[in-house]
Parts: sequence; structure tokens; C-alpha cells
Amino acid sequence: MFVVALIGLVLVVAAGWYVSRRRADVMDYHDLDEVRINRHREGGV
Repeated sequence: MFVVALIGLVLVVAAGWYVSRRRADVMDYHDLDEVRINRHREGGV
């Protein structure tokens, strides 16, 4: 029973880490888009 609980805990931690990584990636893309939009608005490339 302890082994099952341990495996479940590992899965929860891994899932949380994966979601936070994905969310960080999305935020990075969003920031890059904002920088690109701001630069375009100022007349740059």
C-alpha cells in the first residue's frame, strides 16, 4: 500500500512540474509576442 501511495505522489509531482513548465513556455511565447508587437508599433521590424 505504501508503494502505491509513493507512486501516486510521484505522478502528482511530475504532473504539476510538467504543467508549470508548459505554463512557463506559454508565458515566454506571450512575452515574445508582446515585444514583437511593441517593436512593430514603434516602427521597427
